[in-house]
Amino acid sequence: MDNRPLKVFLCHAHADRDPVRGLYSRLTQDGVDAWLDKAKLLPGQDWELEIRKAVREADVVVVCLSKQFNQAGFRQKEVRLALDTAMEKPEGEIFIIPARLEECDNLESLRRWHWVDLFEDDGYEMLMRALRARAYKIGVAVEKPAREKAEQEIAEKARLKTEEQARQKATKDKAERERKKIIKKAKRDLWWGKFKIDILYHFRVIYIYRVPILILLFTLAIVIPLSIDLYNKFPEKVQTINSTPINTPPPQLRIGIIAGDNGSGSGVVCLDANGQVKLTEAALNLKIATMVQKSLAATGYQVDLLNEFDSRLNGYRAVALISIHNDSCDYINNDATGFKVVSSLNTRDSNRAQRLTNCLTDRYERSTGLRFHANSITMFFTS
Repeated sequence: MDNRPLKVFLCHAHADRDPVRGLYSRLTQDGVDAWLDKAKLLPGQDWELEIRKAVREADVVVVCLSKQFNQAGFRQKEVRLALDTAMEKPEGEIFIIPARLEECDNLESLRRWHWVDLFEDDGYEMLMRALRARAYKIGVAVEKPAREKAEQEIAEKARLKTEEQARQKATKDKAERERKKIIKKAKRDLWWGKFKIDILYHFRVIYIYRVPILILLFTLAIVIPLSIDLYNKFPEKVQTINSTPINTPPPQLRIGIIAGDNGSGSGVVCLDANGQVKLTEAALNLKIATMVQKSLAATGYQVDLLNEFDSRLNGYRAVALISIHNDSCDYINNDATGFKVVSSLNTRDSNRAQRLTNCLTDRYERSTGLRFHANSITMFFTS
């Protein structure tokens, strides 16, 4: 068996770079020599030549399909190159694997090969089974590097040590609770014993001084009614103070506005015809978030302008927390132009969050005339 790892070429659309980057990381961690242009291409290299070379040398080509992938571009050339290479392989061997990142149509040229849905729970495991089968067929390895195995062993030992410490702590806490319970019971018994002694003592005092007590009670029974009668005959004037209610202003409502990608990166980068940076998603998000902050503050709200991973978000409390993002610089068509609004799955009050989402969707659609794209919302918007 050849000790080299299985070589896998990842063909994808530019708009799907984030999920494909995650797929690349998982494959690399599982011992696969994955080829991704962002990770493998070096400055100054002929990128088209390097991509053609990588496809030719690959053991498997994974075509990452999505709604954006079906657009014309160099990715279509990569698919045609992979198809030409597949014709050189023996019939029945696994070489091209269509992998859907979301619900979308398969390419007509790839329909002869069974695809895998990576958005399903078992999608990645099904992909790894296919890669292991291909590796076994050509005699190469698909296993984690020795260093990673060692790190996993260290992590496992640390986990076992943590569990043992947790068990010891639980045993110690249980013994401490039992000790406190015994002490509490002893204090309660001691208090009850003192209480009974005090009761007996007071009964003895009452019995000894029973005659003076009876005389006192008889005197009070005569004096109190007489005092009430005299008060009714000579009432005193009672002055009342008219209090003026104090109007206090209502507390300000706090709203948090997150400028997406601000403080953590540039997000989507828009280039001009010369390849120079024309606009970044982070800058546009910050500009829009600042305008929203000023508008809400003018109506009496307390508005906090936050970065995407702002440290102030730890334990942050507000009546609403809204994160503003933009999607892509590329114009596709008028039907693809629109907006998305979705509530977080981690909200404490899902009903109020959904009401706010519906209100924002309705107002923004009526104000801008843009279409609401509910079908393009993925888990990256809700997590």
